[in-house]
Amino acid sequence: MQRGRLKVSLILTVLVICFIFPVLKPVHAQEAGYSHMCYTASTVPTINGQWSSGLQTTFGSNAVFTDEWYLAAINPSTVYYYLIIETMDNTNDSKDFIQISLDGGMTADSAPTSTDFAINFTSNAVCTWYQGNGVGWTKIATPTSSVFQWGESFGSSPTYKTPHLILELSLLKTSNVLGSTQILGPEFWMLIETYDANSAGYGLQSWPAVPPSNPDVPSTYGDIPYTSTVNPASTPTPTSSSAPTPTPTPTPTPTSNPSSKLTPTSTPISTQPSSANPWFGYEAIGRQVSHLPASETITLCNYTTPPNPVVITQINIYLTGVPQGSSVSALIFANEPQTNFPKGGEPIAQSLEKLTVTSVTGQWYNFTMNYSTSPNTVYWLGYYSDQPTSYFFDDSNNSVAVTSQPRDANSSLLPVSWSYQGKSVMSLYALYTNAEKAPSPTTAHPNSDTQTSSFGDTLFILGVIGMETLIVATHQASGRKQFPLPKKA
Repeated sequence: MQRGRLKVSLILTVLVICFIFPVLKPVHAQEAGYSHMCYTASTVPTINGQWSSGLQTTFGSNAVFTDEWYLAAINPSTVYYYLIIETMDNTNDSKDFIQISLDGGMTADSAPTSTDFAINFTSNAVCTWYQGNGVGWTKIATPTSSVFQWGESFGSSPTYKTPHLILELSLLKTSNVLGSTQILGPEFWMLIETYDANSAGYGLQSWPAVPPSNPDVPSTYGDIPYTSTVNPASTPTPTSSSAPTPTPTPTPTPTSNPSSKLTPTSTPISTQPSSANPWFGYEAIGRQVSHLPASETITLCNYTTPPNPVVITQINIYLTGVPQGSSVSALIFANEPQTNFPKGGEPIAQSLEKLTVTSVTGQWYNFTMNYSTSPNTVYWLGYYSDQPTSYFFDDSNNSVAVTSQPRDANSSLLPVSWSYQGKSVMSLYALYTNAEKAPSPTTAHPNSDTQTSSFGDTLFILGVIGMETLIVATHQASGRKQFPLPKKA
């Protein structure tokens, strides 16, 4: 049995590596001190030069940029990035330009590669796209209007009343028309440069500062993380300063100049109000959204209870669903100590109600619970959904997310096998009260229908069948080490 199980172990190890490595961030990347949070748009922005909300970042002597992202559809994933750049240049010179460099995959390249792009805009309304070729840049065709739209104007705005240069654009982040991967990932790196060619103008302004940042070195761009929080109120408007000393005219296409590589920072953002009740779990809104699981699946993540017995009274999960709505229940599974995966059989508790998840941008859903826990114990908390429902998460070495196989459409049986989703922590936290006596592992199953009433029995039966099948398949060998499944630190 040793050789058979060793084969299973190797397969699981390969799957774990495949899931983990695509989401790892580079160790040496992003210009230190330059990070701008991109908020979600509550409505589709209008490209009209009149944005009045959002997080503004001022750079150089007197330039600003504001951006938003918008989830237009979940399946297939359709996400747009909106950006407005305003330079307080109040003279319209033929050599003025704005240049945006993008590293959509945060690949920490020391030279532009095929996943890096540069977009150059001149004051005479000419837009030129470039793509990295491994050593420099190659001019490419501008994407069609279904992927990329832009507008350039010389006028006033809520930011600055005196006429000045305004550039706006929208980009379909999830499009792969320019390569095998999408143009921009959920989080990406960016460098913005503006140039005022007037002899009494502002010269070159950039975010991050150039130097040390360099358009030819993507690892020196600034970090653009994202949050599902709606844009905050507008920030104070910048004011015009006296004309600075002009700088030499740069070339409007990227130039070469090596630059340092530094480590990025990542701080999750939480908008959930503080509660009077204590809680455990992960209350931050994750920066990443899971792939849509199939309908009728269970998704769980492991959490450790407080050092004293408590009663879980509510489970809060940050979810996004489908427009027609998903029927979702919160669940609790026990931990299997031999594998550190959810224990086979029925859930030990489920929410007292089912909630309809309709948000397509994400929001907290609060499920009422009543379950007494053991102290300092690992439990698997999550949800069951009858329709595709995604969760928000962040990378973590201390947690694992798993999803079950979907229920067979021809039967009421539910699965017991788990698909490893990676080392990540789901945006989920549990409110609790201190227990007055030792916990009793009772199962709360109110409001159950035909499906939920057979939940536990069928899981347990399938679990037994699955274990017997594994024993028969590997009976020819004997002795083995434990599966190398990820263990909670």
